Amino acid sequence: MTMFSEDNKPDLKSNLVYSIERHRHQKRILEFLQNSLPGFARQLIEAVDFTLSNMWEDDISRQIVNLLNDKIRESSGYIFRFEAKSGPDILIYASPYAPFSAELLIIEAKRLPPTSSRDYVHTGIGRFKREEHGKQHEIAAILGYVQDKDFAHWHMTVNSWIEDLIRKVDVSPAWIEQDKLSRVKEGDIGEYESVHSRVSKAPIALRHFWIMLKKAKAN
Repeated sequence: MTMFSEDNKPDLKSNLVYSIERHRHQKRILEFLQNSLPGFARQLIEAVDFTLSNMWEDDISRQIVNLLNDKIRESSGYIFRFEAKSGPDILIYASPYAPFSAELLIIEAKRLPPTSSRDYVHTGIGRFKREEHGKQHEIAAILGYVQDKDFAHWHMTVNSWIEDLIRKVDVSPAWIEQDKLSRVKEGDIGEYESVHSRVSKAPIALRHFWIMLKKAKAN
């Protein structure tokens, strides 16, 4: 099942039933990302002469935010802002912007392969579990910049890292089977979802969007 399902089954994910009205902005933003990111990946690959594996997460995120803001002008309604080293990588606000308004959605960005060992899980997902990011949110997103291998490889690898944390009894908050990523689809982008318990807040639902940032090998 998906995190937006209306099914009501007695498990952690199905207890997170979101009304469309309550989370209408978040749902619209996630659909916008889903539709826009494949084209952005192609634009980034075509725009540089060297391999994107040489680019840092922040360099890629800045370009993604510029492309998102340019694209959103066609439909208006939201502003995307890149945050350098001060919290989640990307914040989305309503447009027109009202002073001191809270962000509607936050996005963390991570490279695959990670910048440091298992960074996608420990500091990507882990920050949401520890409430370092998104404490006041029930839905958030993670962008994955795939620069080697393929979506299926990283889906399996990320879940294996989570399995290792599940076996650790001294980690707080604890990791459980529900923390693993469930595949939504793998095509132009890799799309996954997960739900995570937190220190004090209700569980948070994460949507993972992975884009392929490596040039195809010449025949």
